Amino acid sequence: MAVKLNKGNWDAQVKNGGKGVFVEFFSPNCSFCQSMASEFDSFANKEKDGVFKVGQVECTGDDLQFCRDSGIEAWPTLKFFPAGGGDAVEYSGGRTAAEMSEWAHKQAGQ
Repeated sequence: MAVKLNKGNWDAQVKNGGKGVFVEFFSPNCSFCQSMASEFDSFANKEKDGVFKVGQVECTGDDLQFCRDSGIEAWPTLKFFPAGGGDAVEYSGGRTAAEMSEWAHKQAGQ
């Protein structure tokens, strides 16, 4: 299961969390997000005890502005945030659990 992220827990979970984090920024009303939801869930479940975390930010309500401030302009947006800070890397690959996993492991140095 993906870690639910928001403005309130972002620093603790992502900036200071000790592991890299693969994050999906999404909207529940987005048809593209809905179509990849089961693959993303499979990916998150597979990686739950891995070398990086998997998280999601729901870009609605109070967190809509947080997503905008984070440079999110479309959904879903997938990014890998490296451990210890540094610039996030945007994911533009396939939408299967296997493809996301392979790419994220490379980003995590695995």
